[in-house]
This record gives sequence, C-alpha cells and structure tokens, in this order.
Amino acid sequence: MAFLISKETIDTESIGPFCDYPAQTLEGTPFMSPNVRVGGRPVPIYDATSFPSNVTGIRRGPTACLSTGDRVITPQVNTSVYINGKLPAVQGDSATLAGISTPRPLTAPWLSSTIQIGTSGGLNT
Repeated sequence: MAFLISKETIDTESIGPFCDYPAQTLEGTPFMSPNVRVGGRPVPIYDATSFPSNVTGIRRGPTACLSTGDRVITPQVNTSVYINGKLPAVQGDSATLAGISTPRPLTAPWLSSTIQIGTSGGLNT
C-alpha cells in the first residue's frame, strides 16, 4: 500500500560536491487531474513530467553549485496504476536534482490517508 504525494510532501537533503541542498516541500506545478477529486477538488499528481519548485544550494566553498536545483520526480513504487495516463508518484518514491544523481526520498505528509495506490480493497468498475 502506498499513499499519493502532495505539494506538502518533503524530500530529503542531498549533498553535492560543493553545495548542500536542504530538504524542501515539493510545491511547484503538479498535473491537476480533471476527473479524480478529493473533497471536491482536483487531485494534484506528481509524476516524471511534473515541475516541483527548485531547491537553492548552500555553497560550501569557493566553487559554484553544480546543480540548478531543478528536481525531477522518479516514480518507482507504483508501476501499474495510472491516473489520466500518468504514473503518480507515491510514498517510497524519490526526487533527484539536476546534475546530482543521489536520490532524495520523499517523506510525509501524504495527500490523503484514504487514497491508497496498489491495493485491492476497492471495487473496480
């Protein structure tokens, strides 16, 4: 069972060769599903094409930061449940920074504890 990530989901810090990149909420621009709603509002979907906000590097030396701080979401846990043709990222997935290959695992909070991806507890219609 895995929960959908949200704008408030936080990734973990990463350390580049010359800069530290702190953990940060995703924010940015997720895909807004036109037909999946929670509380009457469209569900924001983060997938590999989403644009989370940038993370500003904190320089540790005389050399400039190598990454622009652009984050890319990497769905890995959910490999079979699509929403509007997109594999939504869920608990257990990660983000990476452009130019730095170290994964930044996504941590809580999740979108909703009642939306679970990859379970068979609901009816398929």
